[in-house]
Amino acid sequence: MMSQQTVVLIHGLVSSSLLLRPMARRLRNHGFTTKFWSYLSVRGSIEKHARSLIRFIDQQNSDSLHVVGHSMGAIISRRALLDMPTGRITRLVMLAPPNQGSHVASRLAPKLGAICPALTELSDHSESYVNQLGVPNVETGIVEAKSDFVVRSQSLALPGESNTPTIAFPGMHSQLLLRRDVADSVAKFLKNGQFE
Repeated sequence: MMSQQTVVLIHGLVSSSLLLRPMARRLRNHGFTTKFWSYLSVRGSIEKHARSLIRFIDQQNSDSLHVVGHSMGAIISRRALLDMPTGRITRLVMLAPPNQGSHVASRLAPKLGAICPALTELSDHSESYVNQLGVPNVETGIVEAKSDFVVRSQSLALPGESNTPTIAFPGMHSQLLLRRDVADSVAKFLKNGQFE
């Protein structure tokens, strides 16, 4: 009997799980069970969302558990994994993650940061929350959108990590979620730890 592999899919800022449904369907075609974790992205801090995600993951019963996070969802995943036992999550795929912040968040934070604290936390300033965040001990892959106007290419890398497997696809920030080839590559990474 094959072991059950479950993927928790997490949307980004000002988004919802609806955008992740095409990817979930394609991952199920690759044999994965999929679960959605949703949150009110414009409310609360990354820390608060990470605590909620940990509670959700603790409720999952699966032989092998993976996380796929888009944009801010990838950063929430990164934060949550720092407080989880090593081995609880097998692999993490970050889709267009602002690991070193977003210039768009930096521009919007002065006007909207009081309403949406995550904008300040995701700014690309060297002292911002995301730039002080640690790197979890889990096998991680990064997917880049080549025409991303939200997260610049140089902001994708995990701090201090130069060997993280990374693959790039045509399209903009959220278009990654709709592409069949992206879902196929995510499935390969979740199964084998490699995109190719």
